[in-house]
Amino acid sequence: MSDTKSPHLSHIAPVFRVTDLAAAHAYYRDRLRFETQFEWKDSDAEPVRYAILGRDGIVVHLTASPEKHASVAYGFVADVAAYYEEVKAAGANITEAITDQPRDMREFETKDPDGNVLIFGGASEPDGGRLTEVLPGWWRKRPCGTRPVKAQLPRSGKQCSISAFRQMQLRGWGLMKSIVMALGMVAATVQAAHADACQERFTALYLQLDQGVSTKSLSTVAFKGAPASTNEFLYLSQDHYMTVPTSPAGPWVLGYNNALYQSADEGKTWEKIRDMETAQNADKARADKEANAATVRNTACSEEELDGETVDVVAADITVSQGMVTENRYTYWVRRSDGFIVKAVYDTKAPNFEMVTTQDIEQAPGLTLPMPE
Repeated sequence: MSDTKSPHLSHIAPVFRVTDLAAAHAYYRDRLRFETQFEWKDSDAEPVRYAILGRDGIVVHLTASPEKHASVAYGFVADVAAYYEEVKAAGANITEAITDQPRDMREFETKDPDGNVLIFGGASEPDGGRLTEVLPGWWRKRPCGTRPVKAQLPRSGKQCSISAFRQMQLRGWGLMKSIVMALGMVAATVQAAHADACQERFTALYLQLDQGVSTKSLSTVAFKGAPASTNEFLYLSQDHYMTVPTSPAGPWVLGYNNALYQSADEGKTWEKIRDMETAQNADKARADKEANAATVRNTACSEEELDGETVDVVAADITVSQGMVTENRYTYWVRRSDGFIVKAVYDTKAPNFEMVTTQDIEQAPGLTLPMPE
């Protein structure tokens, strides 16, 4: 018999494409009483373009999209009647009231602002009932263990439990052992001084909100198990920037003069989406970064050749605690001649996802951007 282990599938989460991510986020948070676990934006100045919200074992991913693509997901709830009363009181859009189904299930249906349907269901007898696997309404009940996907059941000590996602374990760097005591003490002192300088260098790079010059970046975001997306990010200042999705193509987004705009015709016309507090957002981003910087560890500094120039490579692990807590490995490639960051890679891991963001950055003197009236 082969010793090769079969792949372990830990969980699945629906990804809903929404035209107004802020409105969808508010619906799940305020109406369905989910908690924000993660938010992603291409830069501190831009709006959120990907969010993860969850409650207990149910997780929903939201991604910004120029068009509606309604989907359906089913959520299992231990006491579905209590949850129904909770979200109904919170103002959820209930499209089908809670109803006892002929298969010993009780279900209700809700729709988010983009028409995505969530059906929540649970056993009709939440305090007991036969030991069965709770399945969506269009499936039949089956004895526990007869299907590979298992759900926890409301029954004394016996259950079919969903396997927990394995937590990422950070590996520390071991201290270099001394060969000779005196030489070891000197080496340790030099090593500590180098580590301190490297950590200070990384922290200074991380705390930057911009590089002080106009820039043009090509950003690639790759979620594990999903196609990568790319966009161009053109930056003049914290209050004047533009994102152009290139793959897949989508509406252009412009931040200008404390307002956010969107263009569906490649910049010919602009529609104002909402007002922004640019200075306040920058202050919050700075405060968040300062809090995260306290977790910097495992720094590494080296050098390499990039496009014919010598660059310093500065990397570290860092914990980001805004929204969902994530463990990250950030790496910056810094041009030695002028201290400009020419490339950055952000490797992010959390219990529900993994992603890698790569930014190739260049200075853009003479850059001009639209200025809607």
